[in-house]
Amino acid sequence: MIIGGVVAMIGGLFMGFLCFRQRVRGVYFALATLAFAEILRLTATNAEFVRKSMGIQVPLRGGDSWLHFQFETTIVPYYYIMCVMVLVSILVVYFIERNKPGYYFKAIHQSEEAAAALGVNLLRYKMMAMGLSCFMTAVGGSFYAPYFFFIDIGEINSIWFE
Repeated sequence: MIIGGVVAMIGGLFMGFLCFRQRVRGVYFALATLAFAEILRLTATNAEFVRKSMGIQVPLRGGDSWLHFQFETTIVPYYYIMCVMVLVSILVVYFIERNKPGYYFKAIHQSEEAAAALGVNLLRYKMMAMGLSCFMTAVGGSFYAPYFFFIDIGEINSIWFE
């Protein structure tokens, strides 16, 4: 999960750097992120290591395993793991919101020009927000594989486009 979060963060920082350096904002930024996600989806669908669009079955480790997040007997541990993940996310957001980066994020949200005039490094804090968002989203999304024991690009797309 952590490795997946780091990989997603690196991809998000790459895409964010390209967009933020060119001052892409608003609807155009949303379209750029959608296009980047679609390129990644097409790449993953046609890649050999994913066996094209057949997907990957997560190997069973046998029995209940907290190390691999695999529980065959009950789904209760998944509930507690998700509760801990939500609690950690809330604490991270609470900590950021109550400190200097949170004030900078609010200033950038209100007016990028005014925040830049006050000396806020827009690229730095936008990249920080992008990296944190990508990491937290990927960690939450990577919980999908051990719960269903299968990763399929088609299923992931049906979740996004329903």
